[in-house]
Amino acid sequence: MKRGFLNSAKSKAIRLGSDAGYGSSSTIGAPSMPTPDLSSSGTDTVILPANAAPDEPVTVCFFWPGSKEVLMKMPGYPKPLRKVSEPTFRVGELIIDEQPLLISVRGVPVAVPAMLNQEQTTKYQLREFEKYLEVVLKKMRPADREAFMSLANSHLTDGSGPIAGRIRTNSLGLDGLCPAMTGPMAQYSSVPHYISRMNNSCSPNTTSNFHDTSISYTVYAARDIAEGEELTLSYSDVWDTAANRQQTFKPYGFVCACDACRDPISSDRRHAKIRAFVPSVRMWAVNRSLPDDWLINKCLEQIALLEQEKLEGESHYHAAINAIMEAYICLGDSPKVRKWAARARKCPWAATLESLDVMIALKSHDGHPLWRMRVEK
Repeated sequence: MKRGFLNSAKSKAIRLGSDAGYGSSSTIGAPSMPTPDLSSSGTDTVILPANAAPDEPVTVCFFWPGSKEVLMKMPGYPKPLRKVSEPTFRVGELIIDEQPLLISVRGVPVAVPAMLNQEQTTKYQLREFEKYLEVVLKKMRPADREAFMSLANSHLTDGSGPIAGRIRTNSLGLDGLCPAMTGPMAQYSSVPHYISRMNNSCSPNTTSNFHDTSISYTVYAARDIAEGEELTLSYSDVWDTAANRQQTFKPYGFVCACDACRDPISSDRRHAKIRAFVPSVRMWAVNRSLPDDWLINKCLEQIALLEQEKLEGESHYHAAINAIMEAYICLGDSPKVRKWAARARKCPWAATLESLDVMIALKSHDGHPLWRMRVEK
Protein backbone atom coordinates (compact mmCIF):
# COMPACT_ATOMS: atom_id res chain seq x y z
CA MET A 1 0.00 0.00 0.00
CA LYS A 2 1.33 3.41 -0.92
CA ARG A 3 0.53 6.03 1.69
CA GLY A 4 0.96 9.69 0.94
CA PHE A 5 2.51 12.66 2.66
CA LEU A 6 -0.84 13.97 3.84
CA ASN A 7 -1.77 10.75 5.62
CA SER A 8 1.39 10.30 7.67
CA ALA A 9 4.72 11.94 8.31
CA LYS A 10 6.26 8.56 7.65
CA SER A 11 5.22 6.74 4.46
CA LYS A 12 6.52 3.29 3.61
CA ALA A 13 8.81 3.51 0.60
CA ILE A 14 7.53 1.35 -2.27
CA ARG A 15 9.16 0.71 -5.62
CA LEU A 16 7.07 2.45 -8.25
CA GLY A 17 7.81 -0.21 -10.83
CA SER A 18 7.67 -0.06 -14.60
CA ASP A 19 4.20 1.17 -15.43
CA ALA A 20 3.36 0.95 -19.11
CA GLY A 21 1.59 4.31 -18.98
CA TYR A 22 4.60 6.17 -17.65
CA GLY A 23 5.01 9.56 -19.31
CA SER A 24 1.56 9.45 -20.93
CA SER A 25 -0.40 12.67 -20.84
CA SER A 26 -1.33 13.64 -24.35
CA THR A 27 -3.21 16.01 -26.61
CA ILE A 28 -4.03 14.39 -29.96
CA GLY A 29 -3.46 16.10 -33.29
CA ALA A 30 -1.08 18.97 -32.49
CA PRO A 31 2.62 19.21 -33.41
CA SER A 32 5.34 18.65 -30.82
CA MET A 33 7.35 21.46 -29.26
CA PRO A 34 10.97 21.37 -30.48
CA THR A 35 12.34 23.20 -27.43
CA PRO A 36 10.64 22.28 -24.15
CA ASP A 37 9.37 25.18 -22.09
CA LEU A 38 8.76 23.90 -18.55
CA SER A 39 6.37 26.72 -17.74
CA SER A 40 4.18 25.85 -20.73
CA SER A 41 3.81 22.28 -19.44
CA GLY A 42 2.21 23.53 -16.23
CA THR A 43 5.14 22.28 -14.17
CA ASP A 44 7.55 23.90 -11.76
CA THR A 45 11.18 22.97 -11.09
CA VAL A 46 12.53 23.78 -7.64
CA ILE A 47 15.56 22.78 -5.60
CA LEU A 48 14.94 21.86 -1.96
CA PRO A 49 15.98 22.87 0.57
CA ALA A 50 16.28 26.38 -0.78
CA ASN A 51 19.58 28.20 -0.16
CA ALA A 52 21.35 24.95 0.75
CA ALA A 53 25.05 25.05 1.55
CA PRO A 54 27.40 23.61 -1.11
CA ASP A 55 27.98 20.45 0.95
CA GLU A 56 24.32 20.05 1.96
CA PRO A 57 22.21 17.42 0.13
CA VAL A 58 19.51 18.79 -2.15
CA THR A 59 16.68 17.38 -4.25
CA VAL A 60 15.71 18.64 -7.71
CA CYS A 61 11.90 18.59 -7.84
CA PHE A 62 9.96 18.56 -11.13
CA PHE A 63 6.55 19.43 -9.67
CA TRP A 64 3.02 20.23 -10.65
CA PRO A 65 1.96 23.69 -9.39
CA GLY A 66 1.11 23.73 -5.69
CA SER A 67 3.14 20.67 -4.66
CA LYS A 68 6.02 22.74 -3.31
CA GLU A 69 3.60 24.68 -1.11
CA VAL A 70 1.98 21.49 0.20
CA LEU A 71 5.39 20.13 1.16
CA MET A 72 6.68 23.32 2.76
CA LYS A 73 3.55 23.66 4.92
CA MET A 74 4.17 20.28 6.57
CA PRO A 75 4.54 20.71 10.36
CA GLY A 76 8.22 20.60 11.26
CA TYR A 77 9.56 21.32 7.77
CA PRO A 78 12.50 21.58 7.17
CA LYS A 79 13.90 18.88 9.45
CA PRO A 80 17.61 17.91 9.33
CA LEU A 81 18.75 14.44 8.33
CA ARG A 82 19.25 11.84 11.05
CA LYS A 83 22.54 10.39 12.29
CA VAL A 84 23.39 7.03 10.73
CA SER A 85 24.56 3.99 12.73
CA GLU A 86 27.82 2.02 12.41
CA PRO A 87 28.53 -0.68 9.73
CA THR A 88 27.12 -3.48 11.93
CA PHE A 89 23.43 -2.90 12.44
CA ARG A 90 21.15 -4.00 15.24
CA VAL A 91 17.41 -4.23 14.71
CA GLY A 92 15.87 -0.76 14.59
CA GLU A 93 19.12 1.08 13.88
CA LEU A 94 19.27 3.70 11.14
CA ILE A 95 21.31 2.66 8.11
CA ILE A 96 20.57 5.37 5.53
CA ASP A 97 18.97 8.79 5.65
CA GLU A 98 19.15 10.44 2.24
CA GLN A 99 17.33 13.01 0.19
CA PRO A 100 16.41 11.76 -3.28
CA LEU A 101 18.40 13.09 -6.20
CA LEU A 102 15.20 13.78 -8.10
CA ILE A 103 11.44 13.97 -7.57
CA SER A 104 9.64 14.12 -10.90
CA VAL A 105 6.19 14.15 -12.43
CA ARG A 106 5.42 10.95 -14.34
CA GLY A 107 4.62 12.78 -17.54
CA VAL A 108 3.69 16.12 -19.08
CA PRO A 109 1.00 17.14 -21.60
CA VAL A 110 2.33 16.14 -25.01
CA ALA A 111 0.77 16.97 -28.38
CA VAL A 112 0.64 13.67 -30.29
CA PRO A 113 0.14 13.40 -34.08
CA ALA A 114 -3.23 11.79 -34.80
CA MET A 115 -1.93 9.14 -37.22
CA LEU A 116 0.15 7.26 -34.62
CA ASN A 117 -0.95 3.88 -33.25
CA GLN A 118 -0.78 3.03 -29.52
CA GLU A 119 2.80 1.74 -29.53
CA GLN A 120 4.01 4.69 -31.59
CA THR A 121 2.11 7.08 -29.32
CA THR A 122 3.76 5.68 -26.19
CA LYS A 123 7.24 5.98 -27.70
CA TYR A 124 6.46 9.48 -28.94
CA GLN A 125 5.29 10.55 -25.48
CA LEU A 126 8.40 9.10 -23.85
CA ARG A 127 10.65 10.82 -26.39
CA GLU A 128 9.00 14.18 -25.79
CA PHE A 129 9.05 13.70 -22.01
CA GLU A 130 12.78 12.98 -22.20
CA LYS A 131 13.31 16.48 -23.59
CA TYR A 132 11.73 17.98 -20.48
CA LEU A 133 13.79 15.73 -18.24
CA GLU A 134 16.99 16.86 -19.96
CA VAL A 135 16.17 20.44 -18.98
CA VAL A 136 15.39 19.40 -15.39
CA LEU A 137 18.59 17.39 -15.01
CA LYS A 138 20.68 20.40 -15.98
CA LYS A 139 19.58 21.95 -12.69
CA MET A 140 21.32 19.18 -10.74
CA ARG A 141 24.74 19.66 -9.26
CA PRO A 142 27.34 17.94 -11.47
CA ALA A 143 28.12 15.29 -8.84
CA ASP A 144 24.40 14.54 -8.34
CA ARG A 145 23.84 14.34 -12.09
CA GLU A 146 26.76 11.93 -12.41
CA ALA A 147 25.36 9.82 -9.56
CA PHE A 148 21.93 9.75 -11.22
CA MET A 149 23.31 8.72 -14.62
CA SER A 150 25.37 5.95 -12.97
CA LEU A 151 22.17 4.19 -11.85
CA ALA A 152 20.93 1.09 -13.64
CA ASN A 153 18.59 1.39 -16.63
CA SER A 154 16.45 -1.63 -17.50
CA HIS A 155 14.38 0.28 -20.10
CA LEU A 156 16.68 0.23 -23.11
CA THR A 157 14.30 -1.05 -25.79
CA ASP A 158 10.84 0.34 -24.96
CA GLY A 159 11.27 3.92 -26.13
CA SER A 160 12.38 5.35 -22.80
CA GLY A 161 15.25 7.82 -22.98
CA PRO A 162 18.29 7.45 -20.71
CA ILE A 163 16.78 9.72 -18.03
CA ALA A 164 13.22 8.36 -18.09
CA GLY A 165 14.61 4.82 -18.23
CA ARG A 166 16.60 5.37 -15.04
CA ILE A 167 13.60 6.93 -13.34
CA ARG A 168 11.38 4.00 -14.29
CA THR A 169 13.99 1.49 -13.12
CA ASN A 170 14.86 3.07 -9.78
CA SER A 171 11.98 5.26 -8.65
CA LEU A 172 9.86 5.02 -5.54
CA GLY A 173 6.27 6.22 -5.64
CA LEU A 174 5.22 9.33 -3.71
CA ASP A 175 1.58 10.29 -3.24
CA GLY A 176 -0.25 13.14 -1.58
CA LEU A 177 1.44 16.26 -2.96
CA CYS A 178 -1.26 16.86 -5.57
CA PRO A 179 -4.54 16.85 -3.62
CA ALA A 180 -6.42 18.35 -6.57
CA MET A 181 -5.33 15.57 -8.94
CA THR A 182 -6.28 11.90 -9.19
CA GLY A 183 -4.94 8.88 -11.03
CA PRO A 184 -1.37 7.90 -11.93
CA MET A 185 -0.33 11.42 -12.91
CA ALA A 186 -0.99 12.62 -9.35
CA GLN A 187 1.86 10.39 -8.17
CA TYR A 188 5.49 11.46 -8.27
CA SER A 189 8.55 9.37 -9.07
CA SER A 190 11.33 9.78 -6.52
CA VAL A 191 14.88 8.59 -7.20
CA PRO A 192 17.23 8.23 -4.22
CA HIS A 193 20.89 7.40 -4.83
CA TYR A 194 21.95 4.72 -2.35
CA ILE A 195 18.55 3.09 -1.90
CA SER A 196 18.32 2.67 -5.68
CA ARG A 197 21.42 0.46 -5.55
CA MET A 198 19.95 -1.98 -3.03
CA ASN A 199 18.99 -5.38 -4.42
CA ASN A 200 15.66 -7.14 -4.01
CA SER A 201 14.59 -9.72 -1.48
CA CYS A 202 11.03 -10.75 -0.70
CA SER A 203 12.30 -11.21 2.87
CA PRO A 204 14.31 -7.96 3.11
CA ASN A 205 16.59 -7.19 6.03
CA THR A 206 15.70 -3.49 5.91
CA THR A 207 12.57 -1.39 5.85
CA SER A 208 12.24 2.17 4.65
CA ASN A 209 10.08 5.24 5.03
CA PHE A 210 9.75 8.63 3.41
CA HIS A 211 9.72 11.60 5.78
CA ASP A 212 8.07 14.71 4.40
CA THR A 213 9.58 17.13 6.92
CA SER A 214 13.14 16.30 5.84
CA ILE A 215 12.30 15.26 2.25
CA SER A 216 14.31 12.13 2.89
CA TYR A 217 14.19 8.36 2.97
CA THR A 218 15.25 6.44 6.04
CA VAL A 219 16.36 2.82 5.90
CA TYR A 220 16.32 0.84 9.16
CA ALA A 221 17.58 -2.63 10.03
CA ALA A 222 14.49 -4.85 10.24
CA ARG A 223 16.59 -7.45 12.06
CA ASP A 224 20.22 -7.75 13.13
CA ILE A 225 22.58 -7.39 10.15
CA ALA A 226 26.16 -8.63 10.29
CA GLU A 227 29.03 -6.57 8.94
CA GLY A 228 29.42 -7.30 5.23
CA GLU A 229 25.89 -8.71 4.84
CA GLU A 230 24.12 -7.32 1.79
CA LEU A 231 21.37 -4.81 2.49
CA THR A 232 18.12 -5.67 0.71
CA LEU A 233 14.68 -4.22 0.18
CA SER A 234 11.61 -5.45 -1.66
CA TYR A 235 10.82 -4.27 -5.19
CA SER A 236 7.29 -5.66 -4.90
CA ASP A 237 4.43 -6.09 -2.47
CA VAL A 238 5.77 -8.84 -0.21
CA TRP A 239 2.20 -9.98 0.46
CA ASP A 240 1.57 -10.73 -3.19
CA THR A 241 1.84 -14.36 -4.25
CA ALA A 242 5.27 -15.62 -5.30
CA ALA A 243 4.04 -16.03 -8.89
CA ASN A 244 2.76 -12.46 -9.05
CA ARG A 245 5.97 -11.13 -7.51
CA GLN A 246 7.99 -12.82 -10.25
CA GLN A 247 5.86 -11.00 -12.82
CA THR A 248 6.70 -7.73 -11.08
CA PHE A 249 10.41 -8.48 -11.38
CA LYS A 250 10.34 -9.22 -15.13
CA PRO A 251 10.93 -5.61 -16.25
CA TYR A 252 13.99 -5.51 -13.98
CA GLY A 253 15.42 -8.53 -15.80
CA PHE A 254 15.83 -11.01 -12.95
CA VAL A 255 14.16 -14.01 -11.32
CA CYS A 256 14.07 -13.76 -7.53
CA ALA A 257 15.59 -16.74 -5.71
CA CYS A 258 15.16 -15.57 -2.11
CA ASP A 259 13.92 -17.95 0.59
CA ALA A 260 10.28 -16.95 0.05
CA CYS A 261 10.52 -17.63 -3.70
CA ARG A 262 12.41 -20.94 -3.41
CA ASP A 263 9.49 -22.55 -1.54
CA PRO A 264 6.55 -20.54 -2.88
CA ILE A 265 3.72 -22.88 -1.86
CA SER A 266 4.70 -23.03 1.82
CA SER A 267 5.61 -19.34 1.91
CA ASP A 268 2.34 -18.25 0.30
CA ARG A 269 0.45 -20.37 2.82
CA ARG A 270 2.25 -18.73 5.75
CA HIS A 271 1.69 -15.29 4.24
CA ALA A 272 -2.05 -15.95 4.04
CA LYS A 273 -2.12 -17.10 7.67
CA ILE A 274 -0.25 -13.98 8.81
CA ARG A 275 -2.62 -11.64 6.99
CA ALA A 276 -5.70 -13.43 8.30
CA PHE A 277 -4.82 -12.65 11.93
CA VAL A 278 -5.76 -9.21 13.25
CA PRO A 279 -5.08 -8.85 16.99
CA SER A 280 -7.98 -7.26 18.86
CA VAL A 281 -6.97 -6.34 22.40
CA ARG A 282 -10.36 -4.99 23.42
CA MET A 283 -12.22 -8.04 22.14
CA TRP A 284 -10.00 -10.33 24.24
CA ALA A 285 -10.00 -7.97 27.24
CA VAL A 286 -13.77 -8.06 27.68
CA ASN A 287 -14.24 -11.74 26.79
CA ARG A 288 -13.62 -13.54 30.09
CA SER A 289 -14.27 -16.92 28.46
CA LEU A 290 -10.85 -16.60 26.82
CA PRO A 291 -7.76 -17.42 28.93
CA ASP A 292 -5.59 -14.56 30.17
CA ASP A 293 -2.75 -15.65 27.90
CA TRP A 294 -4.91 -16.32 24.81
CA LEU A 295 -4.07 -13.12 22.92
CA ILE A 296 -0.43 -13.21 24.01
CA ASN A 297 0.00 -16.75 22.68
CA LYS A 298 -1.74 -15.88 19.41
CA CYS A 299 0.56 -12.89 18.93
CA LEU A 300 3.64 -14.96 19.77
CA GLU A 301 2.59 -17.41 17.05
CA GLN A 302 2.19 -14.47 14.66
CA ILE A 303 5.65 -13.15 15.53
CA ALA A 304 7.17 -16.60 15.01
CA LEU A 305 5.59 -16.85 11.55
CA LEU A 306 6.80 -13.38 10.60
CA GLU A 307 10.32 -14.17 11.76
CA GLN A 308 10.24 -17.45 9.84
CA GLU A 309 9.31 -15.48 6.71
CA LYS A 310 11.82 -12.74 7.67
CA LEU A 311 9.17 -10.02 7.45
CA GLU A 312 10.04 -8.15 10.63
CA GLY A 313 9.80 -4.84 8.80
CA GLU A 314 6.10 -5.25 8.04
CA SER A 315 3.34 -3.57 10.04
CA HIS A 316 1.98 -6.97 11.17
CA TYR A 317 5.14 -7.50 13.22
CA HIS A 318 4.88 -4.28 15.18
CA ALA A 319 1.11 -4.78 15.56
CA ALA A 320 1.69 -8.14 17.27
CA ILE A 321 4.34 -6.68 19.58
CA ASN A 322 2.11 -3.73 20.43
CA ALA A 323 -0.83 -6.07 21.13
CA ILE A 324 1.27 -8.13 23.59
CA MET A 325 2.30 -4.92 25.34
CA GLU A 326 -1.34 -3.87 25.65
CA ALA A 327 -2.34 -7.34 26.83
CA TYR A 328 0.09 -7.00 29.73
CA ILE A 329 -1.36 -3.55 30.42
CA CYS A 330 -4.77 -5.24 30.71
CA LEU A 331 -3.23 -7.78 33.10
CA GLY A 332 -1.50 -5.09 35.17
CA ASP A 333 1.95 -6.66 34.69
CA SER A 334 4.31 -3.66 34.79
CA PRO A 335 7.62 -5.51 34.15
CA LYS A 336 6.18 -7.25 31.07
CA VAL A 337 4.67 -3.99 29.83
CA ARG A 338 8.07 -2.31 29.97
CA LYS A 339 9.74 -5.30 28.29
CA TRP A 340 7.39 -5.28 25.30
CA ALA A 341 7.23 -1.49 25.10
CA ALA A 342 11.03 -1.47 24.79
CA ARG A 343 10.75 -4.04 22.01
CA ALA A 344 8.14 -1.92 20.25
CA ARG A 345 10.58 0.98 20.34
CA LYS A 346 12.95 -1.11 18.22
CA CYS A 347 10.57 -0.64 15.29
CA PRO A 348 11.17 3.08 14.62
CA TRP A 349 9.62 2.77 11.16
CA ALA A 350 6.19 1.88 12.57
CA ALA A 351 3.53 4.49 11.93
CA THR A 352 2.15 4.03 15.46
CA LEU A 353 5.48 4.24 17.26
CA GLU A 354 4.90 7.72 18.62
CA SER A 355 1.32 6.95 19.55
CA LEU A 356 -0.05 7.49 23.03
CA ASP A 357 -0.11 3.73 23.66
CA VAL A 358 3.65 3.25 23.42
CA MET A 359 4.54 6.48 25.18
CA ILE A 360 2.22 5.75 28.11
CA ALA A 361 3.58 2.21 28.32
CA LEU A 362 7.14 3.52 28.56
CA LYS A 363 6.45 6.29 31.08
CA SER A 364 3.21 5.86 33.01
CA HIS A 365 1.34 2.81 31.78
CA ASP A 366 -0.73 2.61 34.96
CA GLY A 367 -2.67 5.58 33.58
CA HIS A 368 -3.51 3.72 30.40
CA PRO A 369 -7.27 3.26 29.81
CA LEU A 370 -6.70 -0.51 29.51
CA TRP A 371 -4.75 -0.76 32.79
CA ARG A 372 -5.84 -3.90 34.75
CA MET A 373 -8.95 -4.32 32.59
CA ARG A 374 -8.63 -8.11 32.85
CA VAL A 375 -7.98 -7.95 36.61
CA GLU A 376 -10.54 -5.53 37.96
CA LYS A 377 -14.22 -6.38 37.63
